[in-house]
Amino acid sequence: MELNETHGIAHFYLVLNNLTQTLDCLQNEINSAKIITHKEWHAIILKYYDEGNRKKFFENWERYIPTLWKIGEYEKLAFFLNFYFTIFPVIQGKKDAWAQEIKVFKEFLSTKGADFCKTNEFLPFYALPHIPNPAQHPTFQKYFTQNWVQELRTRITKYLQTLGDYKPQNNSQDLIRARNHEEYLRAAIIESNNKWTNFAFSLLGISKQLLAHIGGLGEANLELMKKKVLEYERFLISSEDSVSNTSSFIPVINKESFVALNYAAIKKDLFSLADELKNCALLQALRWRLTRSSSSVRRQVLEEYISHDILRINESGLSKLLQSSSLKLVDYLSKLSNVIAGEVQGRSYLLKDPQLIPVLVSLMKKEEKDTLLRQNIIGNLQKLSLRRGPQTIMIESKVIEWLVMALRNYQDLSEYSLEYCSALLMNLSLTTIGKDVCERLDILPLLASLISHDNPNLRTYINGTLYSIFTRLSLKQKALKMGFDKILRQLHDDSEEAFKKQILFILEQLKCEYEDSCYSDDEQEEENDNFDEDSDQVSDEEDVDELLDHSAILGEELLRQYQLGPESRASFYTPYSNDISSIDRQRPSNTPVDFYDLIQGHRPKSKVPRTPVLNKLA
Repeated sequence: MELNETHGIAHFYLVLNNLTQTLDCLQNEINSAKIITHKEWHAIILKYYDEGNRKKFFENWERYIPTLWKIGEYEKLAFFLNFYFTIFPVIQGKKDAWAQEIKVFKEFLSTKGADFCKTNEFLPFYALPHIPNPAQHPTFQKYFTQNWVQELRTRITKYLQTLGDYKPQNNSQDLIRARNHEEYLRAAIIESNNKWTNFAFSLLGISKQLLAHIGGLGEANLELMKKKVLEYERFLISSEDSVSNTSSFIPVINKESFVALNYAAIKKDLFSLADELKNCALLQALRWRLTRSSSSVRRQVLEEYISHDILRINESGLSKLLQSSSLKLVDYLSKLSNVIAGEVQGRSYLLKDPQLIPVLVSLMKKEEKDTLLRQNIIGNLQKLSLRRGPQTIMIESKVIEWLVMALRNYQDLSEYSLEYCSALLMNLSLTTIGKDVCERLDILPLLASLISHDNPNLRTYINGTLYSIFTRLSLKQKALKMGFDKILRQLHDDSEEAFKKQILFILEQLKCEYEDSCYSDDEQEEENDNFDEDSDQVSDEEDVDELLDHSAILGEELLRQYQLGPESRASFYTPYSNDISSIDRQRPSNTPVDFYDLIQGHRPKSKVPRTPVLNKLA
C-alpha cells in the first residue's frame, strides 16, 4: 500500500500518544493490506442495506465511520436505520418476523436510542411497540413504502459521500501544540483546585475555632483571626476573576482518597443503635462516597456496598432500621436509600427487602407536614415505582389516594414534593390497576387545576398522567363533559413549543375511539428500568441542621476509622481540622428520577441535576 499524507498524520498521532503497539500494527497492515476505496466501502454498506441485513450493515457502517463523525446527521441516520431494519420484513411481506424485530427495536429505544425521545422528530416512534398494525396507522403508513426506503437510501449515500470527499490536512504541528496546551491546562486546573481547597480548609478551621469559642469549649485568638480575615479578603479580591459559583460548591472526593473499609465493623456500629449522632454521621459519610464522586467511581462504590450488604437488606435490616424511634436516624437513612435508589442496581438491591415498600408508605402517611423526611421518603417511592412489583404494592396501599389528597393542597408542598408526587402519580397511573383507581377517584378536576402550573416539570408529569388515564372510556367522557378538549386547545395556543407537542398527544388520546388501544402497560416486561446511567455526578441536595456538631469527625475522615488493617479506631468526637464536608444544604438528597418518555412508560434516565429539566414529551 502506498503511503500518503493521511498515514503521516496517523503516525504522528500514535507517536505523541505513546501508542506504540497500535503504531506497529498500523505499519504492518499498511505493508500487507489491499487498499479499499471509499466507493467500494459505500457499495458494501448499501448492499447490506438493500438486503435488509442488519448485522452486516452495522458491522461495516460502524467500522467505516470515524468516531468524531458520529454526531449530528449520523445520529439521526442511526435511529432511522434501526427503524428501517425493524420494518424491513413487513415491507417484504414477512409479517411473521415482526414480533422478533420489534423486540430488537424496543431494546434499541431503551438503550442507544434513549436520548432521542427529547426530539419531536423521533417521539412518535416510541409508540411503535404498542401499535398492533403500524403499517395501517396514519402516523407510520408512509414508512412502509418503497418511496421512503429509497429516500433513506439516498440520504445515506449523500452522507457517505461527504466522508469520501473529506480531505484531511497535515496538522501534526497543531497536534503537538494541542497536546502541550492540554498538559498546561491540566496543571493549571490542579493548581487552582489545590489553591481553593487550601483556602476552604483554612476558612473552615477558623469557623470551628469561633464555634468552640462561642460555645465555651475553647479560647480563640481573635487578633490572629482578624489578620486571617484580612488575608482572605485580599485573596478573594485578587482572585475575583476566577471565582465562579462558589456558593454552590460541592467538594468532589477523589477515588485515591478512599480507603478499603471494614464493612462488618460499619454494620455492627450502624445497627447497634448505641450512638445516634455517630450513626447519622456514618450514614452521611457513606452517602457522600456516592454523591461526591464521578459516575464510574460511584457505581463501583455502590457495587461494593451491595456486595457487602451494607444495609443488611437480606435480613430486612433497612425496613427495621426505618422503624427506629430516632427520627434523626430515619431521616439520614432515608437520604442514603434515596441516593441508592437512583441507580438500577441500587433499586434491585433495596427491593430485596420485602417489607421496604410498606414501611416507606407508612412513614410517608405518618408525616403530616412536608418535612425533609417525608420528601426523601417520597423520593424513594418514586424511584422504586419504576418496577412493577412495587407499583402494585403502592397502589394496593392506597398511595394514589394519598397523592391526590396531597396534590389538592399543592400550595403547602415544596417544589421537591410537588415534582416527586406528580411523578409518582404518573408512574402508578400507567398500570391497569392504577387506572382503575384513577377511574374511581374524582381526579380530573385536580389534573385540570395543575395542567397550567408554572412549574414545567410538574406540567410534564401531569400531562403524562392525562395521556395514560385517557385510555379509559369513562374518563374520556367525563373529560369531554368538563370541556377538557377546549382547555387543552387553549393551553396549546398559549404554551411553549415543548408543551405543544405534549398537548397534541393528549388530544389524540382523548379522541381515540378504542379503550386502551393506543397504549397498554400490560404488554410491558416485568422490569422497565434497565438502562445505562450516564450522569457524571449525582447532585447531593443535602441538609443543614443542628445534628452534626463541630466536634464530630465527618465524611472520609470518619470512614478512615473503619479502614481495613491493624489500626485501631480513634475517638469519634476528636475535633478535626481539614474536612470541609460538614455543611449540608437544606434540600432532600437527589432530584426526581427522569423518565424515558410518556408513551413507552416509566423508564428513568436518572440524570439528577440540581434543577431537573424533565420535559420528555418535547
